[in-house]
Amino acid sequence: MMKSAIRNTFLVSAMAAALGMTAVAFAGPHDCGERAGPEERLEKHLDRMSSHLDLSDAQRTEVEAVLKGSQAEMTVLRGQMHEGRRALHQLNPEQANYKAEAARLAGEQGDALASLIQLRATTRAAVHPVLTPEQREQMGEFMAKKRRHKERHRPYL
Repeated sequence: MMKSAIRNTFLVSAMAAALGMTAVAFAGPHDCGERAGPEERLEKHLDRMSSHLDLSDAQRTEVEAVLKGSQAEMTVLRGQMHEGRRALHQLNPEQANYKAEAARLAGEQGDALASLIQLRATTRAAVHPVLTPEQREQMGEFMAKKRRHKERHRPYL
């Protein structure tokens, strides 16, 4: 009887310690909460393109130049989108001019999004001639797969 009580006490203590260690592990610092900066995003994008399309060194250099050419403007537009979302979330529905302010911010978001879409299209058009016909086909297939994935997992976008 005494051995059973000691064993149960030991098991409960071990489980409590394990749970405590799990909490400490989750509470510790993690890199997953930080977003990649523009340079890191560019490098990851280039790595994925190189891998999926089997880009030559010359092609990678040309694509990198195109992407770096639009990187600064892309960063500004992403910043505008982020600030616009933050401003929309901070609006107080009890304010007298709430609807007008929301409409103004929505218009700014729409303008920034339109600029972002145009920049992406311009960048894509500049990358297109660098690729071989086979790579263009692969790129089209990859983008279609990506769209299908987004439609399944984020249908509201």
